[in-house]
Amino acid sequence: MEHRTLNVDGLSRDQVRQKILQTWIEEDPGVGQYRYDVENCLDGSKIYLLRPGRLNKGCDFVIVSEKFLKFKNGNDKPPKHSDVFMLLASFIRGNKDMAKAFHDAAQEVYHCLKPDDVMGKFFILKTVPDCKVERSLKLLKWMWIEQDITYWTKQGRAMLWNALCDFTKKV
Repeated sequence: MEHRTLNVDGLSRDQVRQKILQTWIEEDPGVGQYRYDVENCLDGSKIYLLRPGRLNKGCDFVIVSEKFLKFKNGNDKPPKHSDVFMLLASFIRGNKDMAKAFHDAAQEVYHCLKPDDVMGKFFILKTVPDCKVERSLKLLKWMWIEQDITYWTKQGRAMLWNALCDFTKKV
């Protein structure tokens, strides 16, 4: 497996998509799998992309977060949207102020602002232990990017955003 880094901070939604697709184009054929480290968390863990993903259709990738979910064999397990929502529930359930702050922070990340910068604007989010807010925002960032690449002529990103809004209102 080839190990690389990929940084899309400071880019617009269109520029992110272009940079990622250009990066994929530059991969060497026949190498097998690539790992791209894309985020660092304060606990020392990384969020990374594996390419190609399970669908193996050229532009697919899998998002993985170290120190979050594991398969029975101990390997990192890619989170589903529902896994991120369960993580959110662990720190916003029953706390309207926390839910509102997270919603507002997520909205800024949705609009391509850097999660680390966004978290600094919301003091209440800094009170949550164990990198839960940071991991949630960074995973959502890459889930939205994945939606942009998979459904670039449609509103894939909006589907996850709407589900997130509904979820934060309910918990």
